[in-house]
Amino acid sequence: MQITVDKRCIVDYTMFRKEVLAMTMNERVKEIRKQKGMTQSELSDASGVGRITISRIETGELTNTSMSTVKKIAKGLGVDEIELFSG
Repeated sequence: MQITVDKRCIVDYTMFRKEVLAMTMNERVKEIRKQKGMTQSELSDASGVGRITISRIETGELTNTSMSTVKKIAKGLGVDEIELFSG
């Protein structure tokens, strides 16, 4: 949905949405991991994603996460990918 004709604002809105989704995902990864009683190292082993990468995602330091990484983390947590983006 376009809400403005100013190209700069559309780009800003797109970046905002990306940041909001990333923020939601990092919070959800940490929340689900803790609910399952997993450490970052255990999630790393289960998902094949490096522990440092998981840490960077959870702290919000890494916001441009590839879909392949999201899928691996979701599989390691035993959830659908969509659950990482919804609260």
